[in-house]
Order: sequence, then structure tokens, then C-alpha cells
Amino acid sequence: MSSANDTPIWTIDGIPYLSFSSKAVWNAVRISNPVKCWAPLVWHKATIPKHALTSWLFILNRNPTLDRLSTWGFDIDLDCLLCGLAQESRNHLFFECDFSAEVWRLITQKLRLSSPPFLWDQILLWLPTASASKHQKLALLQGWQGAIFELWRERNRRFHEGLSLSPVTIATLIISTLNNKCNAMLQLGLKRGISLLQCWAN
Repeated sequence: MSSANDTPIWTIDGIPYLSFSSKAVWNAVRISNPVKCWAPLVWHKATIPKHALTSWLFILNRNPTLDRLSTWGFDIDLDCLLCGLAQESRNHLFFECDFSAEVWRLITQKLRLSSPPFLWDQILLWLPTASASKHQKLALLQGWQGAIFELWRERNRRFHEGLSLSPVTIATLIISTLNNKCNAMLQLGLKRGISLLQCWAN
């Protein structure tokens, strides 16, 4: 009979571990799906979490736009709260709507990008190839997410509070927020903060 102490050994997928690893267990039991082609558009190195979350939900078309509320049985007016010229849907809000299109135009002009697309599916295809500069491309993703977040916020402001801002004011707010993000990156010692700040400070 051995007098040595027993030593527990965790085995996950045939690989022994000297200590328990919750990460290894989670990766072993979860359903692993392929990375979505749009994932780099949402989760990138300069993202603002609340912007990324809102963009992600809109990519999945999970936010309660008026067209979706209607399918849930709500008896509501479907007119876009931003322009009043068409029914509100994700694709209309970003950026077929005249109001939101002006915000998108101001953001892309700030980055010196001409002729941006205004249709949702075309934008998703355009974003990865819009610029040869990796910093300008990253700034564009910031601007795209910022526009989605602030336009949805503006829509909700009109829906719940009856208040409204102009496209210029919203674009200015987006750019100010992104400047703050870049300055925060600089304070953390992240070199890309300098290049991104140059994109937004011009």
C-alpha cells in the first residue's frame, strides 16, 4: 500500500491538467460555432463597448424597431421617427433615412472618405475595404458604430421624450466621443491612439 498522497488530475478531452481550468471546461462543453464574417466589424481594438453592443444587436436585427414591434402585435404608427418619410426598420435607419444619411455623410467626410454606401448590406461589405490605411479603417469602424449608437439614441429620445437634435449636433457628439476614446487610449499607452486621434482631430 502506497503512503504517497493522492493527487487529483483533471482530464479534459484526453488532456491532463494539474489544476482545474474553468476556461478549458467551458471550451470543451460549449457549442463552438465558426467566427462570423462580421465579427471584426464589431469587436475591434478601438471599440467603445456600448457602441459595439448596439451594433452587434443591429447586425442580428434584435433591437425593437417599429417594424419588429408591429410583428409582435403592437398597434403602432410605423413612420420613421427621424424622417417621417418611410416605415422604420433597421435598414431604413442605417442609412436609407434622409436624417441618418446626413449623419453618416458627415462622419465619412470627417475621415475624408468619399461616396460611402448608404444601404445596410452594402455598408457591411464596404467597411473592411474602404481604406488601405489600417488606422483610417479602424477609425471608420468607430464612426460607423458611433453613428448607429447615437442615431438609435436619438430615435429613442424622440420616441420617449419628444426631444430632438440635428444631424450636425449628433455628428459632433459622435466625433467628440471618439476623440475622448482616443485620448483614453493614449493615457493607457496604446500607440494606435495617436493615429486614430489624428483621423478625428483633422
